[in-house]
Amino acid sequence: MSILGLVLDGAIILLLVVTIVFAARLSLSLRTFRDNRQAFEGLLRDLDSRIGAAESAILGLRQSAQESGEVLQDKIDDAQNLHDELSLMTQAADNMARRLEKSALGAGLGQSEGGPDIEEARIYDLDNRKLDTSDSNKFEDRLRHIEAKESASDQAFVSEAEKDLAEALKSKKGTA
Repeated sequence: MSILGLVLDGAIILLLVVTIVFAARLSLSLRTFRDNRQAFEGLLRDLDSRIGAAESAILGLRQSAQESGEVLQDKIDDAQNLHDELSLMTQAADNMARRLEKSALGAGLGQSEGGPDIEEARIYDLDNRKLDTSDSNKFEDRLRHIEAKESASDQAFVSEAEKDLAEALKSKKGTA
């Protein structure tokens, strides 16, 4: 048994050496794991702090966006109010221009003591801004009358609007 005992002792020694090698490798692996675990925990703490900073930045951005949206909405409301006012002013100016044109038309196209000649005023359609040349004789008579007034004197016109109207009638005659 002595040989058998020596063989068994040798096998146990060999197994113990293998166990010691495994234990040494395991110890190194555990030490590396602990070192990496500490680095990993540091990384997680850093990530957590950065996530907190990002959340606060997002809240700040939301608040800033809401404030900017309110300011923008105020500006849009102001712009809409200005648009509405300008529309009213434009309509008022258009109405005033129509009245001035009617007045100038009445003064320049044959005024009688009782006011403008209504038949002559019908030649010029103020709503469509174009001449009705169906009554071409009256149109040509009025144009000759205006040309005669213009050639006599530039001061014969009551206003600049009347002068502009006469020029418009001349240009319409050329295109008609």
